[in-house]
Amino acid sequence: MNKSVYFRPFLVGAVFGASWLFYTMFLSTSSTAPVGIILLPVLMMLGGLAGAAITHLALVIMGRKKLLSVESGVVMLLTLLICAKIYSDNQREMFFKEIETTQEREKIELFLDSEDDVVAGTLATNVHLSEADLAKLINRWKLDYMIMARVILHKNFNVPMMATVVNNVPPGNPENSLFQTYVLTPLTRDARLPEDLFHRIANMGVAEHFLALAIIESSRSTCDEVRIYINAKNPVLANTAQNALVKKKCP
Repeated sequence: MNKSVYFRPFLVGAVFGASWLFYTMFLSTSSTAPVGIILLPVLMMLGGLAGAAITHLALVIMGRKKLLSVESGVVMLLTLLICAKIYSDNQREMFFKEIETTQEREKIELFLDSEDDVVAGTLATNVHLSEADLAKLINRWKLDYMIMARVILHKNFNVPMMATVVNNVPPGNPENSLFQTYVLTPLTRDARLPEDLFHRIANMGVAEHFLALAIIESSRSTCDEVRIYINAKNPVLANTAQNALVKKKCP
């Protein structure tokens, strides 16, 4: 069998896989989207195999090639199914982001009641959600750090919603640590966050690294709120706290 006939389709598929990854990363509103670059080799390989599989099937249909062995056929079939699933998930995500018309209001209401956290997280990025929609998402998923990390970036996220988030920090690890890092940290940097909610966050106890830095570096933090970190095991955190105390002219 002349394997060179599959080289170009494999190459085209690999390039398509890479392009699709960069495209979705560019459209993503998630702060962790750049981490997706680690999937580049996987998607390039899947894209390449899908290109080769489609080419082979086309050649079989035209009578120019015979079917491959069962093992190879299974690999190609699985590759096509995986690529189809990835494409389907991406299209679904784009759909949730773009729901906006009056005729589709009932669809939004249906998805707001979904038990699927992926659906809820993606729907949270839809700029057309009303405050009532957003409040419903928060009440349903307030302990899920991944969904709340998207909700707090929404243009309709308001002060009462901030209070709901701050008052519902999940207990136990790793949920608590992840919630501090991905939800409370950006929230403390939000200028709209009321003083009382900021200080409530700052006095929840010794915070995780990134939340601690946000508290230390904030102009709203008190001397006492910063002082608890001067003896931190992390030297960067301890030095930052010490410098902040000097800057605030703390006794």
